[in-house]
Amino acid sequence: MMTFKQVVSLEEKVRANRSLGHPVWVKGTSVYLASKVRSLSKKIASTDDTNKKLELIANQNKLIAYLQTLGIAINIKDNSLMRRFGRSS
Repeated sequence: MMTFKQVVSLEEKVRANRSLGHPVWVKGTSVYLASKVRSLSKKIASTDDTNKKLELIANQNKLIAYLQTLGIAINIKDNSLMRRFGRSS
């Protein structure tokens, strides 16, 4: 049986590992994708050409899909999905 001090020490190690968060490439990729989506939103709002708007919306939807795929892969800790995401972008 573990002592109280050992349990507390173990809990502190677990919390420290959780606080590290996601890898830097995940954070960087998500920030990049989110900024591109916002940039496309501004372009969509500023253009008057319907065909151009549809093209921009299609690109925006693709980026949102990548962002969602990355979020799902991280949440379920699916390394194969993350590797496929990395190849497809």
